[in-house]
Amino acid sequence: MTTARDPVPDVKQWLKLFNSSPLYRHDASTVFDDYLTMTLCAVANQRQEERYLQVAKRYKREELETVATLFAMHVLIHEHQTEGGGWYDMLGDVYMELASRSKASRMGQFFTPAGVCDLAARITLGDADEAAGKSICDPAVGSGRMLLAAHAVQPKLGLITGADLDPICAKMCAMNFWLHGIRGEVAQMNSLSLEWYCAYQTHPRITWPFVTFLDESRKEESVMYLQREALVPKPESKPVVVDLFNQP
Repeated sequence: MTTARDPVPDVKQWLKLFNSSPLYRHDASTVFDDYLTMTLCAVANQRQEERYLQVAKRYKREELETVATLFAMHVLIHEHQTEGGGWYDMLGDVYMELASRSKASRMGQFFTPAGVCDLAARITLGDADEAAGKSICDPAVGSGRMLLAAHAVQPKLGLITGADLDPICAKMCAMNFWLHGIRGEVAQMNSLSLEWYCAYQTHPRITWPFVTFLDESRKEESVMYLQREALVPKPESKPVVVDLFNQP
């Protein structure tokens, strides 16, 4: 005997709820940023409670209930879209939708179309056997689309890492890593100057916690920070000057 299931929500329904009251009174870019922070904290096994509360205190109870509903819808949409395999980036689509009406200029970004990401991944990775076990990094990761495509093409890749100066992008990529079960790390950092700010380590969805947040106090645990330290030139010691005219 089969039972009827509730229809799976889609992105339009997610955006409708996101844009509706009670969250409508806040700036869209701020709410989206806070949504990412709170949901990442929620999958950190109660190790980011203080960080969560710092963000949550800006919202009323009914608004926080809406955030929880949005997160549940997000997971359902993702599971439905990837049911047959492949990858899906709802966050990138939402981000670009919000960009057109955001008060914050930082949201004026647009990401590579999925088909281009798939093509680039197949060209870059080449033979599947050769790519297996190799690490891959995107220094301007955005929402992680290039790396999601690479993981879909070659699930046996080694450590997958990404970096982005924009904190929203770093959070989107970390959430996408978790949703796709990717073992990797996303750093908020400047890939040109190599300034490191924080990182998110993601673990397969059978491992708890799903996401580990690394701040300044835990930077030595960050793969991207350690790689950065290997690249940053160390200040040379002052040369020893010998006075040849006053030798004994």
